[in-house]
Amino acid sequence: MATSEQTKRALAEGLKIALCSQEFDQITVADITECSEVSRNTFYYHFRDKQELVDWIFRTDLGPVLRDIRPDRTWEEALMELLARLERNKNFYAGILCNQGQDHFSSCLFEDCVQMIRNLKGRRAEELSLEEQEMAARFYAHAVIGLAMAWIRGRIQAEPVEIVTMLQKLLHRH
Repeated sequence: MATSEQTKRALAEGLKIALCSQEFDQITVADITECSEVSRNTFYYHFRDKQELVDWIFRTDLGPVLRDIRPDRTWEEALMELLARLERNKNFYAGILCNQGQDHFSSCLFEDCVQMIRNLKGRRAEELSLEEQEMAARFYAHAVIGLAMAWIRGRIQAEPVEIVTMLQKLLHRH
């Protein structure tokens, strides 16, 4: 018998499979359960609707990267890890962004991204007031999420390592 986590992962894979041939708005719970070989009742035991499944995927796939607070972690490592996770499931994220737009993607990830940046910037925050630190964290969170969305949509034609290298050059010039 599958654990709850295994079942949720199977449903997530079912949604990803369905997104290969259909737009998100056209996918039904029946499509997801057929692709994942899980019953409809089991789907509703774990999720209210397909949107809640998408939110769960965002939190479980990207959340660990955004909530990683290792003291020796750099912003470059954090961004590389985030882009690597997005790249692994790029078709899924592109399909979701195409149908649900940037508001849902950014609202699901924004607070975790702000917290990640607080942790990263907090190590050198002695010259900023708390208000300035908060404003900087929110500014960088919007930048990271915007960059990630543009990259997923194909508006930035570069590999993750190239993106990080360009940002290093840009940030270290100023």
